[in-house]
Amino acid sequence: MLFIFDYKSIPDFWMKGMKFPLDIIWINDNIIVDVDENIQNPKSLSNLNQLPKYSPSIPINFVLEVNAGFCSKEGIKIGDRVQMNLNNN
Repeated sequence: MLFIFDYKSIPDFWMKGMKFPLDIIWINDNIIVDVDENIQNPKSLSNLNQLPKYSPSIPINFVLEVNAGFCSKEGIKIGDRVQMNLNNN
C-alpha cells in the first residue's frame, strides 16, 4: 500500500489490525531514506498503547508497505531511487 502525504512529515505507523508482517519503505523525494523490515503483526489487541510505533529518521512524503521479506528478497536498501507514475488516469 502506498501512502502519499501532501507535505513532508515524520509520521508514526503501527500494526493495529494487521494480519501479517510487513516491511515499511520510507521515501523522501523518490529516494529511500529508511527501511523497517519484518515488522510483526500483533498477536493480540489487549493493550493498544503497548503496540510499537515506527517512523522515519527524517521527514518523508511517501510510505510504501509491502509483505515482510520483500525488501531483502529484492535487495531494496537506503539510498535506492524510486520511480513512480502517480497519474490518476
